[in-house]
Amino acid sequence: MDLVPADLARIRELYSQGYYRRAYDVAQTIGSIRHWTSTPARLIGGRLAIQLGAPVLGRRLHLLAFRFSPAYPEAIYYHARYRMERYGPLSTWEFMRQHPDWSDSPPDMHGDWLALMGFIAARLRDFDRAERWLNRADAIAPDRPWPCIERSSVYELADRLEDALTVARRSLELQPWFRPGVQSVAHLLLRLNREQEALDFLTEADSKLESGLIAAQLAAVQNDLKHHHDARRTLDRYADLSPMMEPETQKWLAARWADTAYFLGEYSAAAEHARVVKDEFYDDFAQRLQQHTDQPPPTARTVLPVNHGQSATATVYDLLAEHWKQPLPNPSADSAAPLDGLPDAAERNRVEQAGWVAREFTLNLDTAAQLIAREVPFVVTLVEAGFAQSRLCIGADTIRSTVFLGDAFDPRPLEAPLAGLLERFAPFGPRCLALVPVAESSRLDGIAWPDGPAREALYQIQQPLLTHDRASALAAQQRMEEQFPNDRLTHFGQLALARYDAHPVKLLEISDRLLSDAPHEATWLMAKAATLRELNRVPERLALLEAESESLTAEPLVLQSLAQALLPNPNRQPEATRLLRRSVRHRPTAAAGYYLLATQWWEQRRFEDSTELYRFACTLDDREDQFAEAYFRAARATEQVPEALRLFQQKAGRAAIPAPAATRALFHSLMDREEPTQAFAALDQAIGKLLTAEQQIAPASPQPNAASLNTPEVLALGELLLFRAECHVAAGRFEGAEADLDTARSRVAPTLWHK
Repeated sequence: MDLVPADLARIRELYSQGYYRRAYDVAQTIGSIRHWTSTPARLIGGRLAIQLGAPVLGRRLHLLAFRFSPAYPEAIYYHARYRMERYGPLSTWEFMRQHPDWSDSPPDMHGDWLALMGFIAARLRDFDRAERWLNRADAIAPDRPWPCIERSSVYELADRLEDALTVARRSLELQPWFRPGVQSVAHLLLRLNREQEALDFLTEADSKLESGLIAAQLAAVQNDLKHHHDARRTLDRYADLSPMMEPETQKWLAARWADTAYFLGEYSAAAEHARVVKDEFYDDFAQRLQQHTDQPPPTARTVLPVNHGQSATATVYDLLAEHWKQPLPNPSADSAAPLDGLPDAAERNRVEQAGWVAREFTLNLDTAAQLIAREVPFVVTLVEAGFAQSRLCIGADTIRSTVFLGDAFDPRPLEAPLAGLLERFAPFGPRCLALVPVAESSRLDGIAWPDGPAREALYQIQQPLLTHDRASALAAQQRMEEQFPNDRLTHFGQLALARYDAHPVKLLEISDRLLSDAPHEATWLMAKAATLRELNRVPERLALLEAESESLTAEPLVLQSLAQALLPNPNRQPEATRLLRRSVRHRPTAAAGYYLLATQWWEQRRFEDSTELYRFACTLDDREDQFAEAYFRAARATEQVPEALRLFQQKAGRAAIPAPAATRALFHSLMDREEPTQAFAALDQAIGKLLTAEQQIAPASPQPNAASLNTPEVLALGELLLFRAECHVAAGRFEGAEADLDTARSRVAPTLWHK
């Protein structure tokens, strides 16, 4: 079925004004949206279907539009957006490079395309290029509101929330009540802890527009602010505004109805809605609701008022310090959690030395609810392959069997089903750490700590190793083996000692024990693969990685490790490519995948493409010198040195905290161009900026406190001072080197100084 131009124009006009329900009513008089056949009709029909509760149909219509009209500009644009959602930034970047010529397209569409390029660059943390793409979009379509939304997203990715809000408001100046602008403004207001302003704004927008997405956003804010009766009315409005709801959308709405009825204390209604969802969490939720229909527990759900939404550099320790009104030191770069999943003993040791009381335990709903009832938020460590992240548990709900996990810069804590956390992180607990000042230690009395004695025994092994007291650690290990034989945490203690001894045979033996309980745990698989490589047992390592990579849910780091092992083999290059693409798709912000793929492309003589991927690795991780060095070498070979220097200057000279790796890369790049004066000037400028920032945070003192040694500014300053000392020595400037060493010695954390 094709649409006549007048009908198509009418639907487009209603859509642009945010009157999606009216547009649907007009469309229904013509015929079902899913049967529209012309490319323009499919494109607007797809957009309308997404707004009306049918995102799967909407994307299918956009795919059909591109398939039947692959040269149609708007179809190309929406296909790029589809690729971004489905396959990630690398696939989208490749697709967009295949369509460079937009000179014959309408200015508005050209502007949207350039703005999308800017957003893709920002997803890869290349904010310099993102800004340039966005400026080009503004030049071509200066009065177009959509590029403002893309720019706002870019600024949010760069942690420039106030700038992002300003740009989002600009879209509303260009087009009043522009629906994406409304959503962006409300989202940013929430990020900035301006909940009431967001609520008032969304309420007014909901009365102006016919958007189910706005209604859904408003209902979420209303429930967060405990306006549950209003939220139920808003969800009813969402249902009215979404006449094309697909099954998954209907389940989502049933879940929100169940949540809202539960918040209102209407347990029977909540259970009825929960059963409609038909997933494990809501089935269990419905059963627990039935048990409490007659007499609801008075304190089933408790969330502590912790001040989230702080700076991007704040941590959960900052939140705890503010909650208890007592200083709590942050970890320094040299006390990062081990990559093999062991608890971070340095974390507990650090806080106990600062005058806090600590208790370790394994996550459990009853214990979490007791702590929250006593107003004791606690740290939960979530171990992923290659890293561990800390979240602050600030709430618990005993009927929903959930905990509330937050961090410093997101104002809305995540309500996480406990069953999912325990299943995903069972090999490691997850491990929890309750911290209170000594004066508040009575709040921890009388609580049963799951795995508490075993975790205490493990800590007695790990703590002596921090000061290289191996004899005490060995004695503690023997006691733990007697007290907790064959316990998983006992294996952790053996792992800690074997790692300290750098004993690969024991490490391999312990990895096998741990993997016998959790055969596909990627953290231990990677640890075992590293040990096999150290022992030069290459065939076993390859077989281990190949077996694990066969799974469709294989960890991206496992895929990268196997691909790296295959890269030297000319006969297995296609397999290595597939592995690397899978890893980049599933972990699109991991720099190593782009670096390895760039290395392969360089060998295949795809020099321009390879240079771009080296740049992606460099922008995604500005801590690794090898990424910056590889990008500069590639840029020099492809005659793109000015572009590389611009990036390094942006990260070294213009950044609030100059990145040490980028600063070193800039120095080496200028030295390579035989510009030593400019090289030292760039290095001096970065150090000068860090000295100024460090003086503002912690004024110079003969004995700086622990907090002043752990800031990003001080750590970056230490790295660059030591680097400049090396450069002075290489240039024969020994007095300058001595001065830098003295400054570093007085300001840098001892462990980093020894390094």
